[in-house]
Amino acid sequence: MTVQWFPDNTVMINFAVVKRLELLEGYLHGEGRVVEAVAREISLSTGHVPQLGTIDLHSWFGSPIRIENENDQVAIENTRVGRFGGTKSRPTQHLGESQTLHVIQHFPEHSGSVWITDDGSAYKLGKGQGVLTRHTVDIFQELVVQGEISSHDAYELCEEMQNEGRSLLDPPASHRDFC
Repeated sequence: MTVQWFPDNTVMINFAVVKRLELLEGYLHGEGRVVEAVAREISLSTGHVPQLGTIDLHSWFGSPIRIENENDQVAIENTRVGRFGGTKSRPTQHLGESQTLHVIQHFPEHSGSVWITDDGSAYKLGKGQGVLTRHTVDIFQELVVQGEISSHDAYELCEEMQNEGRSLLDPPASHRDFC
């Protein structure tokens, strides 16, 4: 089975604010996927991160994964509220994270997929439940190893992301963190 990659909106924005979405697209190797809530978040984020509007979501991710089964929807809502602290008054709060986690764990065609997030609680929960979970700095480390980018460029891009107000889960101290 081919590994699929599920980036969330935090990761998409990180690469968009530094205008390097092509690095993320290459990293996904045509195997990126998103759930409906994340596709909606990406589309809504184009209002404050215009670079996201340059993405053809269908070519990057195919059709967003829909969750139509009522039992799945109940389980997702329980995770959204019980594990991520979403509220009933904000029904889309943490919905993307909850849908993604559920799909990777309970849809056999997506088992073994990798979740990419810079949301701290999502990262911790995914790891804790045995989901292969990565974050932006992990992506840069792998891109450096693959020779797609230098360690200096990776460090500078992470610094630029932080200067743009983005929060990284494991910010590098120097370019040596990528060697």
